Amino acid sequence: MSRGVLVVVAIIWSHIFGVRLYWRLKSSFSMIIDSFRNFCTNLILFAFWWSTTYPRQIGFVQLMTITEMATEERESCCMCCGILCRLICCPPCPHAITAKLAFQPPPQSYNIYQEGSVTQQLWIQESYMQPGKKVLFDPHLPYHLVTDIRTRRRSTLVGLYLEHPNSSLTIIFSHGNAVDLGMMSIFLVQLATQLECSIFCYDYSGYGMSSGSPSETNLYADLAAAFECVTQRFGVTPGHVILYGQSIGTAATVDFAAKNPNIGGVVLHAPLASGLRVLRPTLQRTYCCDPFPSIEKVHQIASPDQVIHFSHGHALHERCPSSQNPLWIEGADHNDVEMFPEYIDRLGEFMEDIRNINLEQG
Repeated sequence: MSRGVLVVVAIIWSHIFGVRLYWRLKSSFSMIIDSFRNFCTNLILFAFWWSTTYPRQIGFVQLMTITEMATEERESCCMCCGILCRLICCPPCPHAITAKLAFQPPPQSYNIYQEGSVTQQLWIQESYMQPGKKVLFDPHLPYHLVTDIRTRRRSTLVGLYLEHPNSSLTIIFSHGNAVDLGMMSIFLVQLATQLECSIFCYDYSGYGMSSGSPSETNLYADLAAAFECVTQRFGVTPGHVILYGQSIGTAATVDFAAKNPNIGGVVLHAPLASGLRVLRPTLQRTYCCDPFPSIEKVHQIASPDQVIHFSHGHALHERCPSSQNPLWIEGADHNDVEMFPEYIDRLGEFMEDIRNINLEQG
């Protein structure tokens, strides 16, 4: 083989090796950046949590002299150390620490049974006072259970689709951080009946019968998989889909709506501006390590947007150019907005506006 051929082969080989090395280094660098971001997030979250939960006079220096404290202060410090140990040491993983602060999966409140070829049946908890007793979920609307929704993060989700026969609109409901599908089922039937629309609700990774574990990344992937299920399995066009997020579910809703301008509409129920603003609502800027930064994404939403209640809703409403008239309910708090009649009246008006837009667009 001539020297020229050897030189050409060497150049080609070095080019291929260089490209592969570049992508490996880039991937490693991205992982380092992600790890550093998670570490900073957890550090800042804990600092805010410490400063807002415990009096300033009980600091780290005073913890060293715990034997000199009164009985009440000693018990408070022991409780603080226990919480700190549970958050950071079990296990000492940044993703796990963030998940413990943001997610609170309840005990599974439902079961799904199937005998032979019979359609799957949903059994829900009859009462929160009797967690062991379950009854058959038997709504007046047709419903479908989906137990094999795969996400890009390799979780398998469970979903409930309530099909209203008189409406082409479908709400994809992303629930709060302390409930699961069984707890939401009765409310969803009432909501579908009052709004005259279909509703698809799903459990996040690590909630109910869904596999995986809850995290910010999984939260975004879960909604993407739910949207794919509704549009592909049930044949709902994106323009007839309303993304509905409640509490932490608004983080996934804002993230997905900002990337998909062709959806029919967005409802933000008691929304969160960002993770750090939950601890410090007066925070004026968004740090690079702030989790769930909806306030930095909401301006990208092009679909009609309805904001319902709570202090963070003001900031999101002001930044969203497509936001409709927001709803602020006097006397309501983060967890009982749906108990007020103004809630369902405003939602009904918003749904009617979406129907009219779809009719105009043909």
